[in-house]
Amino acid sequence: MGKTLDALAHDPMTLATKLDWVAKRKMYQEYIDSEGVDWQDEVMQSLDLEYHNVNPSQSLFYVLEEAGQMERLIPHEEIARATCVSPSNTRAAARADHQQTHCVTFAGLCHRLGPGVPGEEPS
Repeated sequence: MGKTLDALAHDPMTLATKLDWVAKRKMYQEYIDSEGVDWQDEVMQSLDLEYHNVNPSQSLFYVLEEAGQMERLIPHEEIARATCVSPSNTRAAARADHQQTHCVTFAGLCHRLGPGVPGEEPS
């Protein structure tokens, strides 16, 4: 952590492979320099949206990662697991436990209420 803070104080651009905002700044400045646009150009807003695109095949973040220009701190598998399993010492875990034991699905509700409930699938 100390090295990161020192780098931030002296030359943040040395952290372009570690910090998202520095990587974006570097990428955008390189684009500005090569294309002759400025920070206020509409294309910059489009780049920002594409950087954060959740589709890995369209995200500029993943382009950087695949090119070895961004270090991954948390493995993909751990992120995927976290979308389904909450850390055990959090409120999110308590909510998930409650939902698993008390949640009524729409299909279950339709089954209990009987035929004719809107959205019910025929038996």
